[in-house]
Amino acid sequence: LLALAASIPLDGLVLSSYCADVFVRREETAASANEEVLQEALPAFWMVQSLLPQPPVALYIPYTTRCSGHLLENALRCADGLRRLGLYHTIAVFAPPKRETLPYWTPTKPNQQQADYLRLHHPVLLLANIARFEGADGEMVANFIAGGGVACFVGPRLARSNCFERASLIGAEKTDTVVTDHIHIATDMGYLHAGQRVALKNKVKFEALLHKRGVVLGRVDEKHTVAQAVRFGEGVVFATPLALWEENTTLSAFLTNLLLEAVFTAGREHILLEHPLPAETEVVCGGKNGKLVVCVVNETDKELPVVMRLPESLRKGAVVSILSVGGSVRKVVLDEKQAKAGVRFRVPPHWFALMLLEKKK
Repeated sequence: LLALAASIPLDGLVLSSYCADVFVRREETAASANEEVLQEALPAFWMVQSLLPQPPVALYIPYTTRCSGHLLENALRCADGLRRLGLYHTIAVFAPPKRETLPYWTPTKPNQQQADYLRLHHPVLLLANIARFEGADGEMVANFIAGGGVACFVGPRLARSNCFERASLIGAEKTDTVVTDHIHIATDMGYLHAGQRVALKNKVKFEALLHKRGVVLGRVDEKHTVAQAVRFGEGVVFATPLALWEENTTLSAFLTNLLLEAVFTAGREHILLEHPLPAETEVVCGGKNGKLVVCVVNETDKELPVVMRLPESLRKGAVVSILSVGGSVRKVVLDEKQAKAGVRFRVPPHWFALMLLEKKK
C-alpha cells in the first residue's frame, strides 16, 4: 500500500511500482491481519500521497509498444531498473493527436501538446533500450528536445529514426566493446567531479560510444566514451550505452549520476542514495512548495539503512523536517559540514521515511 502511495498512477495502472516477480511472490494471510495492517497504513498512505511532487523524469513508451509485447516488457524492466537506482520517475506513453486516436489509426503526426506538457512537468525524457522510433514517435521526441527538453538515451540499444540522424542527436553512430578497470570523469556529472578516476575494481567488459561530437562526460580513452552530452536545438541530449539493469555496482552508480545530471540540467533537484538499493524500495524526490520532498518506502522484512547525499543548493546548510503519522514533525538543522557529509537514517521494515528539506536561513 505504501509503495502504491509513492507511485504516480497512469490511467489507473501504477506502472512505476511494477515488480518483476509480483506474480511469483504470493502469501496467504488472515483477513483480520490484513485489516489491521490496512488500518495502520491508511493514514500513512494519505500523508505520502498529499505530498507527492511531480517526477522530473518520464520513462517514454513508444507508440509501437502497443503492438509489441517485447517493448512493453522492456519498459517494465526499465522501470524496475530505475527503482533500484533510486530515481523518482513516471511513465509517459505516446499520445496521438486527437483526430488520430480512433482504433486502427496509425499516428502519422506528433502531439505537440504532449511535448509541451512533458517539458513543463517532466522535463527529462528517458529513452531506454529502444532500437527505433517509427514515424510520429521520432518526430515527437525530436520536437520535445528541440523545444528545450532534456533527453537521456540509455542502452544497450540506442534508438534510430527517420526524423533525426543518430550521430547529430547523441554524438555517436556506433558502439565498441572495451575492457577496462577505470573510467575518467571528464566533466562534472551529477555528484561526480571532473578529474575523478572511477575504479571498477577489476577489469570489466562493456560497450562504449565511439565519440563523434558533443561534450564528453565519462571516457575510457580518447576514442571511447561512456557518457556524453550534445546540444540539439534548444535542448540537451545525454547518451550512454549502459543499461538501467547494469549489474556492476560502480557502473550502476555512474549511470545514476548521469541521470541526475540530466535532472540538474533540466533545473530540478534530486538526492543521491547509496547503492545498491533493494529491489523492494520506492523513492520519491522532487520540489514542492519551495521544499524538497524525500520519501523512501521499505518493502522488505529488514530495516533499511539509507545514506543520502544532498543537492548543491542544500550543502551550505539545511533544515530537515521529519514527518510522522499523526502530524508530528521533528526538525534537524544541518550546518555546512553536516550537509556536505549527507544524511543517514534507517527505515523500519514495511514502513517509510518522509521528510522535507529546505535551505538553512
